[in-house]
Amino acid sequence: MTLIEANKVWASTLNELSMQLPRATFDARLRNTTIIADNDDTWSVLCQHQHDVAWLDMRLRPVVERTFQRRQPGITLAFVTLPDGNGNGHNHTEPDPEPEPCPEPDQNIPAIDPDQVLAVAEFDPATAGWWQAGHYATWYWAALLGPIAWRVYELIVAEDKRRVKGDWTPPRRYSVSELARAIAAGRDGRPNRNQIRGRWRTNRETGERTWHPGAFDALTEHNVGHVEWHDGSLTWRPWICGGFERKGRAGLRVVYRLSVVTALPLLTPAQVAILTSEHQVSHERYLVERGIDLEAWEAIPIPTLAGGTNVQNFTQLVPTHH
Repeated sequence: MTLIEANKVWASTLNELSMQLPRATFDARLRNTTIIADNDDTWSVLCQHQHDVAWLDMRLRPVVERTFQRRQPGITLAFVTLPDGNGNGHNHTEPDPEPEPCPEPDQNIPAIDPDQVLAVAEFDPATAGWWQAGHYATWYWAALLGPIAWRVYELIVAEDKRRVKGDWTPPRRYSVSELARAIAAGRDGRPNRNQIRGRWRTNRETGERTWHPGAFDALTEHNVGHVEWHDGSLTWRPWICGGFERKGRAGLRVVYRLSVVTALPLLTPAQVAILTSEHQVSHERYLVERGIDLEAWEAIPIPTLAGGTNVQNFTQLVPTHH
């Protein structure tokens, strides 16, 4: 196949991608790309900038390759850019414009405040949807947490009957069996406590133990919920992700106390990276359509915005009930 023919195939791919992706994303990352080499098993796609190469590799490769391979099965794509000696992908019939001057070293550049990013997202829930309308939360937070953890979250939020909500629901005691019965998502619709609490599994051949996380791990990891437990002792102990251990206390009933955030903020880039490629594309479209600054959002360095940026210990946030 000649390069002319290869670029006709690529043009067809781009046409389909332009209808799948947010317009801003397609225009910035893909519109001006071309095929510059078509080897037997890999085609090289020329991008304008090196950061476009990294962005496409990390964010859009599954979507782009799936669309492309419907036309050229078995061929993978390599996103590349020209070396700086020949420019960075620009047409060099005209000189590049002068770059903007860098700020002076002593210039005070304010760091991005995640709260400012959140403020942008505080639109009218009656018209755009937030927790009240359920659009963002049920599309993206539910996908992040998984169906079991999301259902646990919904159950706890529904229990909060206060007229004036705080940042967190009041802590309430639950048993794992109670939550499992309410969700009943095990085999044949039966309750499965391991889906709530998680469990250790032992490899029969190697004897190695592996922790299979449940809903408590997901809620704790993303700071959506605070989970504590006790087995008859006088103090509540925080849930630790990665494996529940209670050595020497077999036979004693464990009681759990849970509290969750009452409003869910934007996911962070680290959280969106966990989602499927389809959800990542949809999430970017969601931000673009609501005028949220993508560069400011992508610069959020912390793993989660849920629960506030400076989360204190659970026992300091809510009153203790025994």
